[in-house]
Amino acid sequence: MYHSQAVKVLDESYARGFDMIDAAEIAGRYLYGATFDNLEELDHFGRQRIFNLGYYTWVEQQGISLDAFDERRSPSFWDGLMEMVPVWDRLIENFNNRLAPIKSRAH
Repeated sequence: MYHSQAVKVLDESYARGFDMIDAAEIAGRYLYGATFDNLEELDHFGRQRIFNLGYYTWVEQQGISLDAFDERRSPSFWDGLMEMVPVWDRLIENFNNRLAPIKSRAH
């Protein structure tokens, strides 16, 4: 969700604040509550259609070159990201460790 849209949703639907209960309700409704009528089995053209939705976000908004965007069509691009998983895990752990004192003060 774009930041501008998130601000609008928070203002309109969560004026009192967005907490863990709100997050759990949304996860339950939209993730865990998904049914088969929320799914689509994709053929090649369906996958391409969905992939191309990323063009606006990556190329137009983020300034990624079209060539760099098109690299994402290849499974090797995604396979190569696996090397980054340990780095991402450490970043998440560091973030959580920095957040822990703030969360404990909130309770």
